[in-house]
Amino acid sequence: MVMRWSPFDELRRLREEIENVLYGLERSPLWEGEYREPLIDIVDADDEVIITAELPGMRKEEVELTISDNVLTISAKREEEKSEEKENYLYRERVYSGYQRSIRLPVEVDEERAKATFNNGVLEVRIPKRASEGKRIEIK
Repeated sequence: MVMRWSPFDELRRLREEIENVLYGLERSPLWEGEYREPLIDIVDADDEVIITAELPGMRKEEVELTISDNVLTISAKREEEKSEEKENYLYRERVYSGYQRSIRLPVEVDEERAKATFNNGVLEVRIPKRASEGKRIEIK
């Protein structure tokens, strides 16, 4: 039996793949108000590491930073409640959304001297590098 290539079969297969991807996006946490990873920049400056993260729509009070074992974790959570009341009708919806991301830092840092600022949805974290004192190696 000879199988022939058909452009229409290829287009049908491609359409099915696209539909599967779009269906997956509809059901993904991104569309359900779950957590997303913020976009970040990491700069390894001379004496510090600078992390910038975009957290659109968040307020400073909703952002939490932790650092442990050279891993910075950014968490931001927003809870909204919408309600609408009409005659014999009550509509209420709760939306929980936010951002969460853990970043392994490229060098050893001094966690105690970390500083952060938040302005117009942009978080900037500056963490000084841990001073390397050098170590003499004994030759045996």
